[in-house]
Amino acid sequence: MNQTTQAFFIHRSSFSPKTQLNSFFTKDQGLLELVSFPSKKHAPLLPFGLYELEFTVNAKFGKGTLRNVTPLEWFNARESDPHLIAIRFFMSEVVYQSITYKNKDEEAFKMLLSLKNDLIQQIDYYAFPCVFLAQWMKVLGILPEPINQANVFNIYEGIFQFDEQVIPNSGAAAFNDIIQSKVQKNKRSLKEALDLMLQYIELHIPKFNVNNTRMIIHEVFN
Repeated sequence: MNQTTQAFFIHRSSFSPKTQLNSFFTKDQGLLELVSFPSKKHAPLLPFGLYELEFTVNAKFGKGTLRNVTPLEWFNARESDPHLIAIRFFMSEVVYQSITYKNKDEEAFKMLLSLKNDLIQQIDYYAFPCVFLAQWMKVLGILPEPINQANVFNIYEGIFQFDEQVIPNSGAAAFNDIIQSKVQKNKRSLKEALDLMLQYIELHIPKFNVNNTRMIIHEVFN
C-alpha cells in the first residue's frame, strides 16, 4: 500500500548496480531511506529540496521503495547560485549525519521548513550556516546557554565565559552572539564560529564528520 509524506532530500548513495538509496528527513517518520530506480523521466532531487513522496514499505529490498516525487517549492535561476548550493549541501549533510533512522520529530521538521523559507529570502548568505547550526543544536539538545559577553567557549563543558586573562576568541564571541540572534557580518569571526560549532557537535554525535562540505563553505564564501 502506497504512503505519502513531505520530506527534505538529504542524501543519496548507490544501493545496487541499478538502484539508488535516497535518504529523506520526513515530517511523519524522521529519517527515511527509500530505494529508487533512476530514470531520465524523473526530475533530479536537489539537496535540501522539499518534496511530496509517494512510497511503499516492503521487505524486498530491506528498505522502502520510492514510487513518485513531487517538488513542493518553485526552483528558479537563483538556485544555481554557488552560495545557495553550498549551503543546501551543507545543511543536508549535517542533518543526515546527526539524526536517527525513523526517529519522528515534527518540531525539527517545522524548524527546517522555517530555515528553508529564511534561506530563500537571504541577501547575504555568509552568516546562514552558523545560524542553521545554532538552530539544529537546539533540536539535538546540545545548544549552550549564551551570556552577556563572551570571549571564550569551553568546548568540552559547553560553557561560554568572559576571561580578561586570555586572548579573545572571535569565533567564541560570534557563536555566543548568534545564539542571541545578534547580527554577525565579520567573515573571519563567522568562519571561526562555524569551525568551533562543528567541533562542538563532533563531541556529541558519534562519527559526525562534515569536513568536506565545511571546506566547500569556506571556499565559496572566501
